[in-house]
Amino acid sequence: MKKPKKQIGVVQWPTDDLAAFESKLTAQRADPEHQGWERLASIMNEAARDPAIRNTDNAYWVAHFVRELVRAVDTASAQDFVMLFESKIATFRAEQKGSDPRAWVQGEWKQHRDAYDGNKSAFARDYVRRLHNERKKKVGLRRITDHWLKGM
Repeated sequence: MKKPKKQIGVVQWPTDDLAAFESKLTAQRADPEHQGWERLASIMNEAARDPAIRNTDNAYWVAHFVRELVRAVDTASAQDFVMLFESKIATFRAEQKGSDPRAWVQGEWKQHRDAYDGNKSAFARDYVRRLHNERKKKVGLRRITDHWLKGM
């Protein structure tokens, strides 16, 4: 390895530290486990750019999630990985819990049908507002009465 030229005003790494860093980096890249994680990351990056996956929310989320996990495993300590994994799972569960407004409205109708005396229109008027205010979902009155509560 050539000795770096001395330049004025430029901070240079000591040659021994640079050589040690390069050898660690080379050893890490040669490790089969690292190569596997690197390959998985490239597959997930390709998958995230695929139009069929981008148009499907769950598939895109899984590709993004695995990509983040690979990045975390590859670069972070075990503790950081666990914290990242738990926070991603908590976010996913929170999104999944409230992600289906139709099932939520149908469940609420089953519970509160008697309070509305079986009047779907009155129920729908209240729940259109609740969906908009609480869940940030815009749903029309007729969608609830004619589609979601049909036959209930």
